[in-house]
Amino acid sequence: MRDCNLYTAVSIASVDNITLAGKLWHSSTTTTTYVDLPVLLFVHQYAQMGGQGALMEGMAAESLNYGFSALTFDLRGAGESEGTCTFTNQAELADVCAAIDFLVEKTSRDIFLIGSSGGAPLAGAALEHSRRVLGAAMIGYVWGWWASWLFGWAYPALTQSLKPKLFVVGDKDEFTSLAQYEERVPALPGVAEMKLIRGKNHFEIEASCYDKQIVLWLHEFMQTHQLGTTYETCKT
Repeated sequence: MRDCNLYTAVSIASVDNITLAGKLWHSSTTTTTYVDLPVLLFVHQYAQMGGQGALMEGMAAESLNYGFSALTFDLRGAGESEGTCTFTNQAELADVCAAIDFLVEKTSRDIFLIGSSGGAPLAGAALEHSRRVLGAAMIGYVWGWWASWLFGWAYPALTQSLKPKLFVVGDKDEFTSLAQYEERVPALPGVAEMKLIRGKNHFEIEASCYDKQIVLWLHEFMQTHQLGTTYETCKT
């Protein structure tokens, strides 16, 4: 169980009178030179296959070491949220937009999206929901032929957004081949980069042992492309 001192439980109002359960992560053990870092908004995996916000908490906790704050939450029908999850994940886009709106209302900071597996197309589809969204990192973006039957509705928004995009993929992914990633990522508009975890499949790269590496890549990507205020962190 995570240290409850690292987060505050929050409720997020989505459409259809659905209330989503979330956690707003903060750290009392990290000080930052600046307070203008983007808030990281984590979008969890496909709820039909057991995805829920708790699966993103390792990365959220790790991100505190870099001075970020973060929001994890359960999409409809997942974890402690109300409602029913959908087969195509399309209705869940409203939940991601509601989480963005929640952060816009509660903080003056910009927002960076991180989606994993079935949550990755949701993050990509929400890039243009608000000008406060700076970009997105997508872990195991599901782009293959079979996956397109479920998530193909989300692809156009990703291919039309100029905002920076970071992809983290396993070269043994069962849903999207490495060749597909190597063809599609460079073709995206704006900044689009890929980090490869070799010898691992779609589900293996979601393991908690990769949380530190993925957050490090995220941190480096945001620094390289100046997504947020330049800062230094130190543990006290």
